[in-house]
Amino acid sequence: MKRFFVLLFILAVCLTGCVGQGTPATTTSTEWLSTTVTSVLPTTTTTAPVPTTSMTTITPIKGTLTVTPAPPPESDGFTLTDEQVKALDEQMAVYEGTFAVGYYDITSGYTYLYNGTQSFPAASVIKAPYCRYVLELAEQRDLDLQDTLTYHEGLLVGGTGSIQNAPFGTQYTHEQLIKLAIRQSDNVAFRMLRQKYPPAGFRQYAAAIGITDVNGIKNVSSSNICAVDAITYMKDLYTYISGDNAYGKTLEEHMLRTINPMIRSQYPVVRKYGWMEGAYHDMAIIKAPRPYILVILSDRDEGGKEELQIFREISEMIEAVSGNTEP
Repeated sequence: MKRFFVLLFILAVCLTGCVGQGTPATTTSTEWLSTTVTSVLPTTTTTAPVPTTSMTTITPIKGTLTVTPAPPPESDGFTLTDEQVKALDEQMAVYEGTFAVGYYDITSGYTYLYNGTQSFPAASVIKAPYCRYVLELAEQRDLDLQDTLTYHEGLLVGGTGSIQNAPFGTQYTHEQLIKLAIRQSDNVAFRMLRQKYPPAGFRQYAAAIGITDVNGIKNVSSSNICAVDAITYMKDLYTYISGDNAYGKTLEEHMLRTINPMIRSQYPVVRKYGWMEGAYHDMAIIKAPRPYILVILSDRDEGGKEELQIFREISEMIEAVSGNTEP
């Protein structure tokens, strides 16, 4: 009987020790699960491997671009009249919510701004200049865009894009990631690119081309943007896709085939949209006979028919005064 009570006492102490461990404060819940299972199972049992930091590391490529901003165009005298500017201002003021609009005539350099310095969450419009940065960095460093990166659970993020539905372990080339980040606005592809090409280099590139709010770029995925800076990005993109660059035409091709068109035109639209809480944006190069840049930023994040109609109306008003249609 005495032996029986001793055995009961030992068993109680063991059980109390196991239950009282709790989840260690210095590990994630997944790491604790692995440790706990390993400690209570026989040593011959094989447990499923738990991802470690080394499995989720992408070796970054650091560095800056050699960027030469395009010189301003020599004005040919094109400008909007005071009456046209007043009409645009009055129409913009009609819309509910907060809007910012930027129009830039590429031939003359004329710029129209409405709420030009109003800041918004950048959302996915930032993916276009970031991919432009990655592509030229790859060209200057002679990097192979066919090199692959592996998708794993540490890279999973929701929202737009198809990679989130792919099996972990799927490999994607840099070329595929850029295509998905632009055409589908794929958030996982963008995360993979940011790990490979860290934001610090992009911020230096942004400063070099004249972005006013470099501090607002943060880690890129949570950037801020205003119409003035959006025009600056698109001016640089226009120079890049129009120049003698290895991947300029590739980027243009992707931007001609993005989803969720908001800015409209009778001419080809090279664009990138962004949509998240507090942000519903589009910025584009309109490949008209007299090419121009149009940026529309807003906080109308419902993204419904009314918002699309407003973007269409603004697009049509700007095209009507852009020198590309008969008066």
